[in-house]
Amino acid sequence: MLSALYAVYSVDKKVLPEFIEVYFTSDNRLNDYLRPIVNKGAKNTLLVSDEGALIGKVIFPPDIKEQQAIVSFFSRIDSSITVHEQRVEKLRSMKKAFLEKMFVTAQ
Repeated sequence: MLSALYAVYSVDKKVLPEFIEVYFTSDNRLNDYLRPIVNKGAKNTLLVSDEGALIGKVIFPPDIKEQQAIVSFFSRIDSSITVHEQRVEKLRSMKKAFLEKMFVTAQ
């Protein structure tokens, strides 16, 4: 069940839902699209009307294969970032352990 507070839109058959996710992942693109159509509510909530959401121009490649290639490309980059983040975390843990062993205080 979905709350009535959220609008639900269906995707045109010519556009992959995964491509839309990749497209709007960019902060600049999301902000450039949303900033003009968002209004602040009384409690600092962000409000977008159904009509407003449809005003912004969004340009997608017309070819589904091209959209899929773009999705795959960014998916591989995300996977690579995750692997490197895990490696960095392991190296930070090693550094911490080495520092603790290096500066042992006498009891």
